[in-house]
Amino acid sequence: MISGGEIFIILLAVLLLFGSNKIPEITRMMGKGVREFKKATDDIKREFDNNTSGMMDDFKAIKNDITGTLEQEIAAPLQETTNETIQMVEENFKDPYSHDDYYDNKEYNHTQTNEYAEALAEDNPPPTAEPAPEPTQA
Repeated sequence: MISGGEIFIILLAVLLLFGSNKIPEITRMMGKGVREFKKATDDIKREFDNNTSGMMDDFKAIKNDITGTLEQEIAAPLQETTNETIQMVEENFKDPYSHDDYYDNKEYNHTQTNEYAEALAEDNPPPTAEPAPEPTQA
């Protein structure tokens, strides 16, 4: 970066080389050059945009065709697979309390509870329970 002191030295050198009478002419010429350059770049941009706008519309149409085709070829099978998966999950993972097997499960649980109660009544440990630890003498 150019600091303020460096700019001052450059301006002083330009003043000594060209004199105070020529500096306004030089700055006017530089301003005209910058304006002409901006005008030329704007014209080039405008011409480029005008010539490529049709191409951009073609590219957008091609993109939409490809996207639509892919959606038809991929989305329909995915939707079908998703529906099959949902149906399979619903069939295989039903809530036991939401269908007729509820009563079978209830009878099974009732039978299991009765066996446990009978084992306690006979002072026998239940078949699924671990043996009670023996008391230690202190």
